[in-house]
Amino acid sequence: MQPKFLVGLVFALASSFAFALPGPVGKALYGSGWSPGSVTLVRLTGCALVLLIPTLIQLRGKWGEVRAHWRLIVAFGLFSMTGVQATYFVAVERLNVTVAILLEMTAPMMIVFWLWARTKARPSGLTFFGLAISMIGLVAVLDVGAVVREGSDALDALGVIMGLASAVCLAVYFLISANDSVKIPSTALTGLGFAVGAIGTVPFVVLGLLPWKATTDAAALGQWNAPWFLAHAIIIVFTVAAYVLGVVGLRLMGAGVGSFVNLTEVLFAALVAWWLLGETLAVVQFVGGAAILAGVVFIKLGERPRGPSALAKKMPGIEPRRRVKWRPKLKKPRKKTTKAQTTKTQTTGADPRKTTQAGRDVKTKRPPRREVTPR
Repeated sequence: MQPKFLVGLVFALASSFAFALPGPVGKALYGSGWSPGSVTLVRLTGCALVLLIPTLIQLRGKWGEVRAHWRLIVAFGLFSMTGVQATYFVAVERLNVTVAILLEMTAPMMIVFWLWARTKARPSGLTFFGLAISMIGLVAVLDVGAVVREGSDALDALGVIMGLASAVCLAVYFLISANDSVKIPSTALTGLGFAVGAIGTVPFVVLGLLPWKATTDAAALGQWNAPWFLAHAIIIVFTVAAYVLGVVGLRLMGAGVGSFVNLTEVLFAALVAWWLLGETLAVVQFVGGAAILAGVVFIKLGERPRGPSALAKKMPGIEPRRRVKWRPKLKKPRKKTTKAQTTKTQTTGADPRKTTQAGRDVKTKRPPRREVTPR
């Protein structure tokens, strides 16, 4: 195994852990009197301020790209930042942390259906198999049997809706991030997204759609009561670290392997929620979570290859030559020479390809050769 891959694996695992920690800490803040709207706004504003200087440095000479793709940046901030954070924190408030993040991990299934509807390209059989397993796992994670036995109090409907809405916003994040036509550096794009997300959260808070509640009470993190500002600092620092470490890990490992390593976020979220909040899952929910992760793996494996072939990747400088239809060459009629001209040519020793015409030598031109150039 190459050292570069090992370093990338360490960064990717650290990124997954950093993504998993803010959810349980945010839920601890809810217990001390904070609301999802206030936690979301503080998180996005703090992340935007932390990434302000790196974003301005990376955008030197690239403001034209920002102006050209401003609509994409606004969509990235509203969906990928405001949408993901707000809906996820509402789901965490009403559901188990692990259940909320498992609902969010259904984003790859939504991407498959979106691409199928847009491109009309039917997914492979392996992808359909992964979708079926993920659907069964989703039913098990929601513990539908307990809902039927105990009634609607066993599962919060709004929490489930917010968890699935978080998956939709996460799918938008993946689709925008995969757009290689945007030449803005990843850290700068993330910083711009946080800034737009913070600005976009303000109207929801002002209108009361995301109520603002804040206190100065300590947040209970396991056996330790953390001050409110320290809990927010943990959320902000780990959120920024998650994005930065994730970018480094993906560049060292590649996007394909990195997407599989990202699934360890569910495991880390379950461990952190158990450690800080004492939350546990039923056996059927553990099985359902494993089924969702297995389904995502099958969906990834079933993706149809696109782009150049494997041979073209190994030998990028070699391309097939363009086929040109053969055409017969037209022969020019020879000029008749007189007996006197032939005798003069032989006696002087001149080139037979030259003919004398009006007292001077004229070279007969040959038709140019046709050259075939590669595409």
